[in-house]
Parts: sequence; structure tokens; C-alpha cells
Amino acid sequence: MPRDSAFVIRPEELLQAYRLGYFPMAEDRDASHVVWVLPDERGVLELKNASAPKRLRRFIKKQPFEVRLNHAFRRVMEKCAEPTPLRPDTWINDQIFEVYCELHHIGVAHSVECYDEGELVGGLYGVAIGGVFCGESMFSRKTDASKIALAYLIALLKMQGFSVLDTQFYTEHLGQFGVEEISNTRYQRLLGAHMNDRVSFNGVTIETNRTQTHQMDNMGEAEGVSPTTTANRIRNDHRKAGPGPSNVSSPCEARLSVETVLQSITQTS
Repeated sequence: MPRDSAFVIRPEELLQAYRLGYFPMAEDRDASHVVWVLPDERGVLELKNASAPKRLRRFIKKQPFEVRLNHAFRRVMEKCAEPTPLRPDTWINDQIFEVYCELHHIGVAHSVECYDEGELVGGLYGVAIGGVFCGESMFSRKTDASKIALAYLIALLKMQGFSVLDTQFYTEHLGQFGVEEISNTRYQRLLGAHMNDRVSFNGVTIETNRTQTHQMDNMGEAEGVSPTTTANRIRNDHRKAGPGPSNVSSPCEARLSVETVLQSITQTS
């Protein structure tokens, strides 16, 4: 995989990069190219080891936010790319925006979002490759909103039979959830073992006491990306590598309650 590219990223190239362990980053928002990153040390959560602090579990139990899936994928990316006091610039450039929105349109990239009184206040997005979910970025505009989005993502992945959540890098924030820093060699073994697992992110409804239940919309807002022959072919190729058409979950097949979320992250105090 070349380390640099000055060309538009094609969806099939990005999926192949993930299967090799790479992911793209730009030097800044206005960069005309990306760097393909393959870390020597990787942040990884084997989902069987998921956990969370008691304080966060108590907060989740109160259901402080309305959680939705794939409702506003591009807006989540835009929020992730906004400058903050700790990060004045972003690695998300135009190429990255466009290719991930196209992957979202064909049902491969997904977002988890937290809302407060209708306002998007936290969320994350990433890409599903077989039984591995590759997290890309997250943001928070209210206390613990991104943590709650991550907790719901973990619960959904465990419910649907995923094995690995790739967080790219390790931080103490992620370590609270059981994320470990492992070598690229170990990561490649995990990736090889699970990238062809026949599981699906689709077919989940989130239950909430704040509003009516929200069923995951695989297409989300579609973000202005129109279907193309290439996109349809990628969708079919991805299903061959991961869940086949007969294995794609039907709507409302699974319901994700706050109790399920809490059970998925109760391995530590």
C-alpha cells in the first residue's frame, strides 16, 4: 500500500487498505493528499473484554441522551472535523469526507449519535469489515456524550456478533472501555481471523424512554451521494467478503435497550 496519494480515494481502495491494516489521514483540512497509516502499536478492543467505569454506567442508566444510528452520518464527520482547543486542525480533508460518505451510502460505514433536545451533541463513525469495526473518529459537545456513543456501539457490535473494535490508537480515555495497545503483528492476526466473519451491523432498533424507538437506517441521510455502478459493485463485493445477502439482518430483528448496553460493559468497577 503506498504511503501517499494525491488522487481521489476510491471506495474499493479504502476497503482494501482496511483489510491490510491501513487507514488514511490528511495533514490538515485543506490538504490535497492523504497519508496511509499503519501504526506499529494499535489500539484494539476485543469485545469480549469490554468494560466501563461505574460512574459512566450510572449515567447511562439515566438515559441522558437520545441515541440514534446512521441518522446524520456526514454531520457526525463534520463535527469530528471541527477545531477544538486541544486540536486546532483536523486530519479529515475533502477526499476523506467523500469516500466515507460513499461507504456510508452503500452500507459499509456507520455512525452512532447522541442528541439532547434534538441537538447533535456527540457521536462517532467507522467502517465494518467482517467481524471487525474500524473506528475512525468521535466528538463530544456535552459531558460524556462520546463515551455513551461508544458504549452503545460496543453493545451493538456484541449483539451482532462482531469480535474486534479497532480504535487505531490507544488513549487512557479508551482504556476505560478495555481497549489495549497491541503490536501490529498481533493486530494483523486478529484482522485475518475476523475480517471475513459473516456478521452484519444492520437490523437493530434502539429503545429509549426519551422518545419513540429509532430503527437504524442503513442509508442514513445519504448525504447527497447518489448510487453508482461502482458503488453497487462494492456493496456486492463487501457482502461476499463479509455478510452475504441471505445473512443481512432484517429490520427490527434485534432491539438494543439500555439494559443490554449496561450488561455489555459491566466487567469492571
